[in-house]
Amino acid sequence: MVRCTIFSFLLVLGTSAQKVINQNSNFEKGLENWICYFGPGIKQTARIEVKQNSDEFKSKHVFMRLPANATDNQTQYVKLGQYLELSKDKKYRYSVSVKWLNPNNKLSSAIVSVWTKDGKNTFNGKDVWLKDNKVQNLSFDFSPSINGQVDCYISLLTHQEGFDNTDILIDNLKIEELGEVTKETDPRSKINLISNSSFDKEFMNWHDTSYNPNKVKGLVKKLDAKALQLELPSAPNNTLLNNTWTGVYQTIKLYAGNTYTLSAEIDRLIPDKTQYPTIINIFAYKPEENGRKEAWLGSVDYKFNKAEKHTYAQEITPSVTTDYLITVRVFGWGNEGRSLKVSVDNIRLFRK
Repeated sequence: MVRCTIFSFLLVLGTSAQKVINQNSNFEKGLENWICYFGPGIKQTARIEVKQNSDEFKSKHVFMRLPANATDNQTQYVKLGQYLELSKDKKYRYSVSVKWLNPNNKLSSAIVSVWTKDGKNTFNGKDVWLKDNKVQNLSFDFSPSINGQVDCYISLLTHQEGFDNTDILIDNLKIEELGEVTKETDPRSKINLISNSSFDKEFMNWHDTSYNPNKVKGLVKKLDAKALQLELPSAPNNTLLNNTWTGVYQTIKLYAGNTYTLSAEIDRLIPDKTQYPTIINIFAYKPEENGRKEAWLGSVDYKFNKAEKHTYAQEITPSVTTDYLITVRVFGWGNEGRSLKVSVDNIRLFRK
């Protein structure tokens, strides 16, 4: 097994003459320059190794395995990445080739996470559910919200339904500089861009987003005291809830190069503050259209252990001007089959 370089971080400096910013993007030098992470409890059975040749990739590439005993969505995953010194005034493209090796096992999909995270905890990227064994080329464009180190990584996430080994191949993981960011003028004044943000007009301007393939009872979206209340039931087998969610979204046009603050007031009703942490999803989603790749903006998962009303906020900076779906939801995947009831109010989106 080729071992990862052990250090806390790596700075890789790009120049105007170097289009590919990260080093050893095609793994011809093994895992040199790459940082590997193995989730607690799976370190002995997880794998991140360099292979020489395969039917899919004729040159060196990475083999990544998430073992069957990985059951905790938040801590048991494998990750490969580099920390790069990037500029908020530049536009970049993340791209990677991935193949799922064992779609004939008991799993319905392999979940691959491709993201960047800058020093302000601003995320860009997406999660992809691989359904077959064809090579997929995943990519998205992004700009950091601040100058400095950006964690550019790929993760193999805990199995969606059922538990078995999940194996993938990775090659040509590149971060390319595309040029200067084109900042477009947002003609709107600096007001809350969300309509009916406190649900005073019930669900006017909001649209439903939900998926419940196993028809689990107790998945609730309703208004209570003019606030959005979302409920996720408990399930003895947490895989029943892994692909289950409910929530709302609103379509808002965002302008390239502008930074927006997305916030909401959140109150957790179940569980109380002495019990387990929970996760809700708050993010901006850009659907795939007109040749543009889909992408998510924001940290997506907000993990917290507060049973009291508080404000959660994050910054997002789109790299293209287009419509985004500003989304709030509860999702069974990540909450480990445990019940959750939250109240969400005063959802706000301001241009800085």
